[in-house]
Amino acid sequence: MPSVSAIERYALYGEPVREAELRFMHVERIARRSGAHQWSIKPHAHADLHQILLLTSGGGGMQVEAEQFHFTAPALIVVPAGVVHAFEFSPQTNGPVVTVAETFVTDACRGDAVVAGLLKSVLCMDSIADELAAHAIPEAFEALAAEFTWPAPGRMPMIEAHLVRILVGASRIALERRPVAPRNPTGDTVLVERFRQEIERTFREKIPLGDYARRLGVTESRLSTACRRVCGEPAVKLVHRRRLVEAQRYLLYTGHSVSEIGYYLGFQDPSYFSRFFMKMTGEAPSDYRSRRVAAT
Repeated sequence: MPSVSAIERYALYGEPVREAELRFMHVERIARRSGAHQWSIKPHAHADLHQILLLTSGGGGMQVEAEQFHFTAPALIVVPAGVVHAFEFSPQTNGPVVTVAETFVTDACRGDAVVAGLLKSVLCMDSIADELAAHAIPEAFEALAAEFTWPAPGRMPMIEAHLVRILVGASRIALERRPVAPRNPTGDTVLVERFRQEIERTFREKIPLGDYARRLGVTESRLSTACRRVCGEPAVKLVHRRRLVEAQRYLLYTGHSVSEIGYYLGFQDPSYFSRFFMKMTGEAPSDYRSRRVAAT
C-alpha cells in the first residue's frame, strides 16, 4: 500500500472529491470505469460513500487496508465508506456497481442494526449463485439500474426500495455465510469513530475542536492527524459535514424557514448559516430546497 499521503480520495474513482448529496447514488457497470483504467483500480477511499458490487462475470483480487481477497463471479462485494481499497479485475469482468451516500443508506434502512452491521466491515463473497438467487439480489440490482436511468413517476421511492432489497439481502447472506473479512480497526479508526459519536451528540453546539480533543483524551493535533488518515480531511470538516447533513434533512423534509433551521443548528445569525451552507454546497439553502423538492 502507498503511504497515507499518497492515498487518493475520490467521489467516484478518478473524479474529484466533492460534498456528497444527502441522497446521492450512482449506478454503473464495472467494465465502464475499470475497463477505462486497464482493469486496475489503484488504492483509494470514499469518505462518505458506500459501494456494493455484484460481479456477474470475470473475477480478480481486492486489497483492503492490509488484507488481500480473491473472487470469481458470481460474487458480492461491499466496501464501507472510508475504507482504503484497490481492485485488479480480470479483463472483461462485469456487473453493476452501486455507490451510495451513507446518509441515504441510514435514511432508507431506518437505522436497522443488521444493515448497519453489514456496513461496518468489508464483505467479499463468491460462489454464491444460489444465495444471490434466493434473495433475488440480481433482480434488485437490475431494477435499481433501470429506475436510476428512467425518470418515471415515483422514481425515488422505488430506488430506495430496491436499495433496501439489496442491502437486506446482502446482510442475510453475510449472516448465513459468516464471511471471514473482519475489519481490524487501527488506533486512528477507533479514535475517529469515537469522534463521530461525540459529533453525533453535540453537533448542534458550537464546540471548539480543542474541546472535542480533550473529551477524547488526545491532543488536537492527534485528532486532526487521525481524521486526515482515515477520512482524508481535517477534523473540523467532519463536524461541518454532520451539521450540513442535518440542514439538508430539515430543508427537504420540514417546512421550517431557513432562519429557523439555522437557529436549530446553533447558528445565531441566519446570514452566517446561509454563508456556511453556500460554502459547503455551492448554493443558498433556499435554492437547495427549491431544486431538490422540484426534482422529487
